[in-house]
Order: sequence, then C-alpha cells, then structure tokens
Amino acid sequence: MFYVGFLLNAFSVLAVASLFVFRKRAGWQRVGVVNFAWPLVPAFYVLVGAWVAGSGFLMRPGVSAAALGTVVVGAFAYKIFLAPKAVAS
Repeated sequence: MFYVGFLLNAFSVLAVASLFVFRKRAGWQRVGVVNFAWPLVPAFYVLVGAWVAGSGFLMRPGVSAAALGTVVVGAFAYKIFLAPKAVAS
C-alpha cells in the first residue's frame, strides 16, 4: 500500500506544481478555482506534499526508491517506444 500511496502523492504534487508552469504560458485562461488565493493554496499543497514524500522516503526508503525507479523506467520506455518522433524537414 505504501508504494501506491507514495506515487499518488508524488503525482498529485506534480500536477499542482504544473500550474506554476502553465500560468506563465501565453494564452492561459484564468479560472476562478485556480485564481483563488493564488499562489498560496497551490504552494502550500506542494510544500505539504513534498514534506509527506520526504517523510515517506525516510520511513521506507526501499519502497520509495522502488516507486521512483518504476517511474524512471516507465519514462525511458515511453521515450524509446511511444514518444512522437521528430520529423526532419
């Protein structure tokens, strides 16, 4: 159970942290839910999520490392087999 919980926390934190990236892009549509208490609410969520992930890593480093290893292997597999190929012009 710890494996799944660790990854769920990590990916939810990454999803919220992506708001900081997307808000800087041109054409970002402002939504009331996202604008409420910007940037306090998402920053607080990211900080608490990072603290939980860090605590989890300290409590069970083997399981946490296995979870991160799975993500790394999956990213490489995606890059090699599924990522769109660049077209030479």
